Formats: sequence, structure tokens, C-alpha cells
Amino acid sequence: MKMRFYMALALALLLAGCSRSPEKYLKKGQEYFAEGKYSAAVLEFRNALKKNPRFAPAHYELGRTYLAMGGTEEGGQSIVTAAEIDPNNLDAQLVAGNFLLMQRKFDEARAKAELILKKEPRSIPGNILLANTMAGKVDLNGSIGILKLGFDHEPQILPAFIAVQVPEMGRPEPEKVEARFRETTEQNPRSVEARLALANYYLLARRLEDADREYRAALQIDPGSEDANLSYAYFSILNNRPDEAESIYKSLRQKHPSVPRYGVLLSDFYAGIGDREKAIETCRQMLEADPGLTVVKKRLANLHLGGRQFDQAVGIADEILKKDPNDADAHLIKGKILFADRKVPEATEQLEASVKSNPRSAEGRYYLGFARLQARDHAKAERELTLALRLNPALVQAYVGLAQVKLDTGDADAAVRLSQEALRINPNTAEARLVLGSAYAAQRNYAQAAPEIESYVAKNPDNPAGRFRLGQLYFRQGNLARAEAEFEAALRANPEHGESLLGLGNLYLTRKTPEKALARAQQAISAHPKNPELYQVMGMLHLELGDRQKAEEYYKKAAELDPRDLPRRMTLAQFYVNTRQQDRADAVLRAILKDNPGNERALLALGRLHLGQKGYDRAITAVDELLKADPKHTEASILKGRILLAQNKADEAVKALQDAVNNEPESAEARYYLG
Repeated sequence: MKMRFYMALALALLLAGCSRSPEKYLKKGQEYFAEGKYSAAVLEFRNALKKNPRFAPAHYELGRTYLAMGGTEEGGQSIVTAAEIDPNNLDAQLVAGNFLLMQRKFDEARAKAELILKKEPRSIPGNILLANTMAGKVDLNGSIGILKLGFDHEPQILPAFIAVQVPEMGRPEPEKVEARFRETTEQNPRSVEARLALANYYLLARRLEDADREYRAALQIDPGSEDANLSYAYFSILNNRPDEAESIYKSLRQKHPSVPRYGVLLSDFYAGIGDREKAIETCRQMLEADPGLTVVKKRLANLHLGGRQFDQAVGIADEILKKDPNDADAHLIKGKILFADRKVPEATEQLEASVKSNPRSAEGRYYLGFARLQARDHAKAERELTLALRLNPALVQAYVGLAQVKLDTGDADAAVRLSQEALRINPNTAEARLVLGSAYAAQRNYAQAAPEIESYVAKNPDNPAGRFRLGQLYFRQGNLARAEAEFEAALRANPEHGESLLGLGNLYLTRKTPEKALARAQQAISAHPKNPELYQVMGMLHLELGDRQKAEEYYKKAAELDPRDLPRRMTLAQFYVNTRQQDRADAVLRAILKDNPGNERALLALGRLHLGQKGYDRAITAVDELLKADPKHTEASILKGRILLAQNKADEAVKALQDAVNNEPESAEARYYLG
């Protein structure tokens, strides 16, 4: 009887636990939030959303909690979701509007402002948000206060409070914009929010004295205002007064020791001024007080990553993944570490897991796109980088990545446009200048290329990529002596830099001294026998000299060093295609597919190989396998259309090519074959 009683009691308790409503989880989470128990609050709000994924109050409270913990991206996304579900939550509309403003989504932010003002025409934050969307700039007013972070980690995403401009044609006259800010201030003379909005407008307009006056006016109204103090701290940073800024951040943290956001801001401040040790120590202090602060753990992991302390960073990421195997940020951290360690296939696996867990992460999409770029999968790289920019148009490095994709695929004009766009958003983006200079060089516009690349090298003298690009520029101009000096400088900075080694080899071939080219490549291989890129360079040099047998030997060695290195194996297959050894190319591609079933690059290459051999049935089989896994695969649809055209099956070809156009309307290749 007792056993039955205990079983009944256990079942009753289980059912009682399962029957908790979303409202009960919400209430418990709010209680934890009020007590400063943010990690516990997050769990309750997540439980509420498991019960009802469209429960707007839980999305909103989850967003508030993430923001209090210093998690801007997660917090902003949650509140945007809450605002979409519940248009009547004006607080959510306001924060969502400012989050969208940070991402340069001005039209969407303006819609949020107009919704607020329709319901509350005299709303000060609503009027400020509307004015900011008119100005085409992001400011530091009170309504955006809970979104401020400090300094972002790699990639160089613009900080939330930095100037973000829209094209001149899309912006009203500055006088009208200023008048709207001033009108809000005059109607609300004791409003800290209004003063800060006007101050930040002046700051972004480079009217520093006017900005300083309005910041001080805001502090006179309320010396204890957190938003006024945070805004003035940033103003102090811009005016090279870091001690003053540090004092403000430390004071806010001391006043609010239980609110992680202020510790995160202080840590980010230290990271921003280059004091990584203080940044790390600040995070550790927060974790000693509350070991459950996952957001702070991620911050600490990124700091270790930035200092190339990979073991510590991986340890933190693994700890997070042990509790939550689907944590997108932890997978992202591991992906970045593997990427930095040149383990591109493993990095790609982690980055795919990150994006799968959080498809709306612009940073995750950016890194996955960059991994695709390193693997020379330009179509996928372009797709991911484009998605990153849709999610966050202020992600400057995604423009740079797209520019590099266009440069690699021979579209120098597009590379120039994208690099210029990155520099328009943030003129200090050094990588954009490097790609811009390289794009000018590809256009043979050496006069404009030289200052861009030289500017990058002057600021980054030990970066082998810059030295290589400068050497490449000099080589194209016929200045072999200066080209050689730059290639050598790149190899001193990184003895395993394959591009520079190849550049130096080609230079020696131009001078008719092939023995020096081969000797230098062999020297590099002897010093770094496990680097497949160096064997590939040696293969390219032998191929240039017409020795196909030796070239094959080195291409095979590059591919055999690591069977997981698909780009090297694909390069070997392409070598066989180029040297008319189709049977061997087929064997390599089928071996790749045996190890990696469904690999799209191998299937596409196999389809093209058999199309070239007029083996249409085998070509169709390869393409259909890919389309079965992904019916909307544009490249596969185009290739299928080409195969069907070669078979004179016009109607079926038109259908396949129309599918490609429907999937990707901007695809010039699909429209070309359809026409």
C-alpha cells in the first residue's frame, strides 16, 4: 500500500509540475529578476516560452533580463519578438525601435516610433526615436540606455552608440532634424532624455562644444541619472579622457553591484582601451559573485579568445555546452577558436551548429560566411554574408567579406562598391581599405590602389596579408625588386603564408630562375612539413613549369595530409580536370562523397565533370541527389538546366532554370541560361 501511495504521490507531483502555466513561470521569473537572480529568471522565462512560444510578456521579460546581464544581441532580439507579437506594449516598441536603429534598419525603427506616437503623441522617448530615424543616426538617449554595451568583440561590429549614417538623399535637412530635437527639449525642459538626445545629435554632428553643454545640462537636472552618466562617459572616451570615463563606470558598478550590466560595461571599457587583464579580472569578479552568469562567461571566453588564450576560451565554451548543448554563442566561440587555429572544416561544423541554434545571429552568419570564403565556397560565403547584413546592416566586416568574395570571383567593380560602403559606414575599417586597394589593382587602377594598400600596411606592418597585397601590386606594375621585398616581409611575419610564397615563386619564374622558386618552396615545406598549403604552392609552381607529374605529387600530398581538408581534395580533383585526367577526377570526387555523403561541392563538380564528358545520365544523377536534399539549390537547378539543354530537352530545361530564377531572382547566371 505504501508503495502505491508513494507512486501516486510522485505522479501527482509530476503532473502538478507539468501543469504550471506560462503565467506562473512568468511570475516566478519576475520575482527572480526583482531579487537580482538573473540566471534563474532566464530559466523561468524560457520555461514559459516552451509552454507558449508566442507569449509576448515572457519574450519581453527575457529580453529585459538579458539586457540587465549585458547581453545586447539576445536581449534586443527577444524584445523585437515581443513587440511583433504585442503591438500594445509600448515599452517593447520603444526598445525594439532603438535596437533596430542600432542595426541601421531606419524604416522599421521609424514604424515603431510612429506606432508609439499614435497612441501617446507627447511621448518624449517616442519623439526622440522618430527624430533619430529622421537624422539617420543612432544616439545615446535614455530609451536606448539599456541597450548600450561598450566595445564589441570580433568581428568589428559597430558599437551600439557610434554614429551610423544613411545616404544623404534619404535624410532631411540638418536644420529640420536639429529643430525637432530642440523642440522636444523646449517642450520638456526638465527631461534628461530630451537633453541627452540633443547632446548626442550635436556629438554626431561633430559640434562638440554644444554636445558638452547639453550633457552637463542633463547631469545638472539629475546628477544620479545612469543614462546621463553613461553618455558622458562615452563622450569622455571620444575626447581622450579615459580616466574620467573609468571613474563613471566604476561608480555605477559600485552603486549597483547586483546588476551585471554595469560590470560588463566596465569590462568592455577596459577591453576597448586595450587593458585586457583588467577586463578579464572584472568578469572573474562578477562570476565569483554569481557563477551562473552565462552572459559574463561568454564575455570572458571572448576576452581569452582575443588574447589567443584558446585553452581557457574552449574550457568556458565546453562548460556552457555541457549545460546547454544548443547554446549558439558557445558554438560560435569554439568556431572562432578553430578558425583562428586554421581548422576550417571543424570550425565550419561549430559555426553551422551556432547558426542552427540561432538563425538570427548576424555574427554567427558572418563567421560562417568567412569560413565558407576560406574554403573557397564563394556561393555559400556570399549567401551567409548577405544574410548577416540583412540581420544587421551595421555589420561592417560583412561588407568587407562580400567585397572579397566579389574580388575572388572576378567582379572587381562590385568589390570596389562594397568596400566603399564599408568605409562610408566606418572610415576606420582597415580591412576595407586593403580589399578596396586590391580591387583597384584588379581594375589596373594602380594610382588609386597604391595609397589604399600602403595605408593599410603602414598601420599593420606585421600583417602578412597587407604585405602580400602590396607585393602583388608592385609585381603587376613590373617593380620586381619592391615586390620581392614585400613578399619577403610577409614571409618573415608568417613563414607559412602560402600566397606570399607563391608570389615570390612566380617572381622568380618571371626572372627565369625557377631553381630559386622551387628551392624557396622546398625550404618552407622542410620547416613546416604539416602545412598543406605549402605543398599546394609547390604543385602550382611545378604545373607552371610544365612538370605535371611533379605537380600531381605535391597536390596529392596536400590532399593526403588531412582527409578532412575538403578544399585540398577538391583542388586535386580540379587539377585532374584541368590536365584532362577525368577518370582520376571522378575517383577523387567519389572518394570525397564516400567520406562526406551529399557534399554539395563534390556533387556539383561531379555533375559538371560528366556534363563535359557528355555523360548526361551520370551528371543528372549527381545533380538530382543534391536537389533531393535541397530542392531550392540555385546552382544545382542551373546545372540541371544546362544538362537538359545539352540533351535537347528544352521544356524540362526551362522548368529547372525557372526554378533557379524563382529561388534566386538576382542570379545573373540563371537568367542568362534561361534567356
